[in-house]
Amino acid sequence: MTALLNTTNDRLAAELEAIETIELPAAQAAVDLAQSVGDISENTDVRLALGEVARLRARIRQINAAMTSDRSSTNQPVGVVAHGRLVVLRFGDDAPETYLFGNVEDRHPEAATLTDESPVGREIIGTTAGAVVEVIVGATREFVTVLEVREVA
Repeated sequence: MTALLNTTNDRLAAELEAIETIELPAAQAAVDLAQSVGDISENTDVRLALGEVARLRARIRQINAAMTSDRSSTNQPVGVVAHGRLVVLRFGDDAPETYLFGNVEDRHPEAATLTDESPVGREIIGTTAGAVVEVIVGATREFVTVLEVREVA
């Protein structure tokens, strides 16, 4: 099981299928067509088409990596900051903000995504409501309070 939300898995699977069945074959065809016209070393169309093929292949690798990473929150107790959970944070004295703690590919209709690779994410993963962590980003030091941790509905 991955930490990706079901909707994220569905979205990525659909994107992967579109890339593999439509976009990549079209990009390969564009390479073939561009190579058939004139001198390849001076053909900008070939370079552009090859760039598109490379971009699509990189996205395929990125999607596959995201879909196979196992950062499941199912082995974490309820109330602990883990992938796939919503966390309500207060930065200093600011108003509380809700985030989806997850993978960079995860999306939530009412919350921005916060990953464990971000400075804040690295500090709050594994904590519970009430935790206050110090986050240093560049020359700025800020205290972040975990107000609430809940499951995604």
